[in-house]
Formats: sequence, C-alpha cells, structure tokens
Amino acid sequence: MYDKHCRNLSKEEVDERIKNSESYVIRIKVPENKKIIVKDLIRGDIKFDSNTIDDQVILKSDDFPTYHLGVVVDDYLMKVTHVVRGPEWIPSFPKHKLLYDFFGWEMPLFVHTPLIVNMDGSKLSKRQGHANVDWYREQGFLPEALLNFIALLGWSHPNSRHRHFDGESNQNEEVSHDVEIFSFEEFSKLFDLKDLSAVNPKFDLAKLEWMNGQYIKKLSLEEFYNRLLIYNPKLKNYEERKFKKVLSLIQERVKKLSEVADLITYFFEAPQNFDQIKQLSLKESKADLENTKE
Repeated sequence: MYDKHCRNLSKEEVDERIKNSESYVIRIKVPENKKIIVKDLIRGDIKFDSNTIDDQVILKSDDFPTYHLGVVVDDYLMKVTHVVRGPEWIPSFPKHKLLYDFFGWEMPLFVHTPLIVNMDGSKLSKRQGHANVDWYREQGFLPEALLNFIALLGWSHPNSRHRHFDGESNQNEEVSHDVEIFSFEEFSKLFDLKDLSAVNPKFDLAKLEWMNGQYIKKLSLEEFYNRLLIYNPKLKNYEERKFKKVLSLIQERVKKLSEVADLITYFFEAPQNFDQIKQLSLKESKADLENTKE
C-alpha cells in the first residue's frame, strides 16, 4: 500500500513543488480507523476497515482519470440507477462509496453478481472453448436453450419449491420441484436482481446438453428439419421426404444438432467397409455368419 507520505507535506511545500513543475497525481484521502459500510442488493451490508484501503490514485500525472474516478463521475452524469458488476469489484466498492460521499452524490443501487465457474470451481477462461459463443453454434445448441440455461446460473424460478413435511405418513420428507424449462419472455417477467444468489454457480455442460435435448424434442418435425438445414446446409442433399421420416426416429434422442449427421448417414449411404463388418460379425456374433448377415 501507499505509505501516505505526501499527507504530511505542508501547503507551502506542495505549492512550491507544483510551481517548479513537479509531476504529481491525486489520490483518495481514505479516513483512518473507520468502518466503511457498503450495501449490496444480494449480499447485504459489507464492512471494510479503512486502514486496509489504499489511498487510490484517481487522477494521473497526465491529467487523465483512473477507472475509479471515471466510473463514479460517468454514472452520476448519466443518472445510472443500478450498477451490476462482477464480484472482483467488491474490493473497490468502499473506494467508490467514499467518492460518492465526498462529492455529496446519492449512490446508485449496487449488485455484485456471483461468478460463473467450471465444475471444479475454477474460473471460466477464454482459452476454454465453451467460453466462446461460436463454440455453442458449432456444437448445435439452440439459442433459446442456451438462454434458459444461463438464466439458471445464480437464479431460480420462483415457482420452484422445496417442501418439508412433518405429517405422520411423510415425516421428515423433503420434496424438490425445480422449474427449469421456461421461455426468455417468462424469465424477463419474473426476474428480479434481489433474487440472485451470492453463491458462485457451476457451469454444467452435461445439464446444458440435457436442456438442449428438451428443446429439440419440443420442436415440430418441420421446425427440426429447418433448423438442421440452417445448421448444416449439406443436409439439403438428402431427399426431403425420407429425411423427415428419419428425423422422426431420432428426434427423441438428439441432444445437439451436431449429432444428427452421424445418426442418419447409414439411412442414405450404403456401408463400404464390408470386410471390417464381416470380421466384426465373426468375432462378436454367437450365430453363424449367414444368420448374422441376415
């Protein structure tokens, strides 16, 4: 932390050094031995010891503001009512509160969201494929399924219930009913920032695949067919009537559009690896070769 050396300079010394064109920065003068309390919508009151907060630089020697001054002034001038940002900004929260107090401005409502993490608790990284939107397009995830999945990261549907029974026949029985499939329109009507959880949600790709499969099942056959042609234009080479018949056989099992090509190829293209098939038949089948072929 900065050693607060310049707090001890006299006004005369400061004026003289400025007069001599010495470069300088402007810092927040954090009060000493104080409790700074900031209010977060989902985390409640967060208390900081002012002695652990640095005298942050807010104006650099080139007269450009740092983020801390810039964001407070910008938000005030733009009449921002809600500040929604990640948990990594919590350590800066008391610095921003001090600036609002020093300027005599009313603070917006602050929400520090939970951090989405991998299943092992590590932070999502740009180096990982699934942190990139294009990866989801390539894998054949439906946008509505992805939106539904993301909505549940740190939030739950208000109609989800966890009931506890104390009756004679159901003593100490707990029943869970989670509402997990819903439209973005429904989500936008029900969502409230205060319902977010402060616990970091885990990004479960297996659950996303399950959810995507649920959305694929709900598609009409015609819509399923059209989505596939957009996803993989090469599928237009298949005869439409037969293709749709085949799709009706596999729609219940498909979790991603990327799976379809491998599931349907043998309906349209005769196998070429006859020797391999013959050897496999002889090795795996308990029947004789002729019966196996039949």
